[in-house]
Amino acid sequence: MAKHKNKPVAERKKVTDIEKALNDDERIELWLSQNWLKCLIAVIVIAIVVIAVLTFFNIKEKNAAEVTRAFASAKAEELPVLLAKDPNAAGADVARLRLAAHLLDKKDAKGALTQFTEVSISTTAPVEFRIRARLSAAACREILGNAKEAAASYKAIYDDKSVAESIRLEAGYHAARLLMASGNAEQAKNILSEIVALKTVSPWKNQAEMLLNR
Repeated sequence: MAKHKNKPVAERKKVTDIEKALNDDERIELWLSQNWLKCLIAVIVIAIVVIAVLTFFNIKEKNAAEVTRAFASAKAEELPVLLAKDPNAAGADVARLRLAAHLLDKKDAKGALTQFTEVSISTTAPVEFRIRARLSAAACREILGNAKEAAASYKAIYDDKSVAESIRLEAGYHAARLLMASGNAEQAKNILSEIVALKTVSPWKNQAEMLLNR
C-alpha cells in the first residue's frame, strides 16, 4: 500500500524536474502548445465583450439605442428569437457575436460558426467586427475537425494586407501550424519565414520563430 501511495508523488516529482530543466521560452512554448485553443477562445470572447460595449455607447439614435438595449438586456438564449424578428436591426451584429460566444461556451461550435459567418459577411458590421468574426469562424472550423478548411481560412486572413498586422500574424501562425501538422511543411515554413522577417514585436512572431526552428 505504501508503495502505491508514493507512486503519484514520484511521478509528480519527475514532471517537476522536467519543467525545471526547461528555460523560460521552452516553458512558455510548452504551455501554449497545450493551451493555445483555450487562449484563442478566451481572446475571442474578450474581444466580443469589448466590441459590444463600445458599440452600445457609440449608437446615438434613440430608436437604434432602444433596439440595442433590447438585444443587450436579453438573455443569450433569447437572442435567436430577437435576431429572427429583426435581423438587420442596430446591434444585431453585436448580438450575433454575443450569441456565438454563448454557443462556444456550450460547446456548440457549429452554431457559433453560423453566427460568426453571418457577421463576417454583414454589410452593416464595422470592419473590425468582420475581421474578428472571420478569425473566430476559422477557429470554429478547427474545433469541428475541419483542419483543411480552417487552414485555408486562416491563410486567407493572413494574405489580406488590409487586415491589421496583429490579426494577420495570429492568423498566419495558426495557418502555418495546421499546414505543418498536415504535412505541408514547405508552405508552412514560407509563411513562418515571412512572419519572422517582419520588423515588429509580437507574441505571434515569437511563436512563429519557435515553430520554424522546431
